[in-house]
Amino acid sequence: MKKTVNTAALPKVVTNKRDIKKGGTYKIGISSNTPFAGVFLSELSNDSIDTEVSYPGNEELFKCDDSYTIVDGGAANLALDYKQNTATITINPKVKWSDGSPLVANDLVYSYKIIANKDSGSARYTDSLQNIVGLEDYHAGKTNTVTGLKTPDGGNGRKLVIQFTKMTPAMKQQGSGYILSNAAPYHYLKDIPLAKLATSDQVRKKPLFFGPYKLTKITPGEVTEWRLISIIIKVRQILIR
Repeated sequence: MKKTVNTAALPKVVTNKRDIKKGGTYKIGISSNTPFAGVFLSELSNDSIDTEVSYPGNEELFKCDDSYTIVDGGAANLALDYKQNTATITINPKVKWSDGSPLVANDLVYSYKIIANKDSGSARYTDSLQNIVGLEDYHAGKTNTVTGLKTPDGGNGRKLVIQFTKMTPAMKQQGSGYILSNAAPYHYLKDIPLAKLATSDQVRKKPLFFGPYKLTKITPGEVTEWRLISIIIKVRQILIR
């Protein structure tokens, strides 16, 4: 007779105080009745298992404290100006995509444009995002640009200024929906029609990430393998080494 385990009683956090094993491999299993979908772009993914299997490389832009309030020290810092109705995002100059390209303002802008463009099929467009000046017109197909997304140092610079119709204290909370915490590699995806982005090799087979791990192998629907490339910033409480 097989022994049953009450998973609810298992500890949520495990601490290992032993020395790190050099050259070791850390294996994680995920229980699922179906293969993972394999859409490795946050703007388009609707599958929670995709999020789990891409976790080692899929870093968020902002660091937050225990109450999920955004603080400085992440891949980018956030500054809100309640008088000007703006949010300024400044990218850490050390952060790079897994192909070695720097994370730049164009990558942040493209994330909003993917989500707001109906051709992409993204399910993440919300009323909260419509608070960005010009995003609703872009979503409706009235314009190819978003007037409320400004790159004062150019698209290859490190700063994005977002103009809102109104401000709310919730903007300082991670996951509030007003400000995206992800980015999309514009230099890598820009030539792919948005309608074909979700099925492209750049998203399915050879995705880029700016987290500490680089994706080295994908067995579709089954396995992802990662290699540690660098730890520039510590956004998460726990990093797998």
